[in-house]
Amino acid sequence: MNKKCNICAAYHWFDERVKSESLSSPVFSLCCHHGQVQLDPFPNPLEPLHTLLISQYPYAKQFQKHIQQYNCTLVFTSFMVRDKTDNNRGHGPWVWKSGYTIYYYIGALYPEAVNDPKYAQLYFYDPKDALEHCMGRNEQLR
Repeated sequence: MNKKCNICAAYHWFDERVKSESLSSPVFSLCCHHGQVQLDPFPNPLEPLHTLLISQYPYAKQFQKHIQQYNCTLVFTSFMVRDKTDNNRGHGPWVWKSGYTIYYYIGALYPEAVNDPKYAQLYFYDPKDALEHCMGRNEQLR
């Protein structure tokens, strides 16, 4: 994605251009529909998340490296999907498709006696106990 829309500055792949336009100065319409759609920019995240995302300090770099694991640790549900494999027939970049069937598994309100709590079950614990459960399953996170 190294081409910018001249109107909204969204990044695109070259093959996403409007085919009838010039090759030397490509035009894109998937992002803002030639300026007809205007979205406000995303606000910066609140502190301390903003600092964790942009800082170069070691604790922030560790967070950035493991951000997906942090997200998975703190979610209330698990995500499942029936993937669709018929992908763009070799034209343009590969795109993941969900197959239009997405599931969120919530699970029981209370864990079985033999299992540790997870996902939304931790909501009913004292925050310190919930953090301890999360960290016990994710020792590489701080």
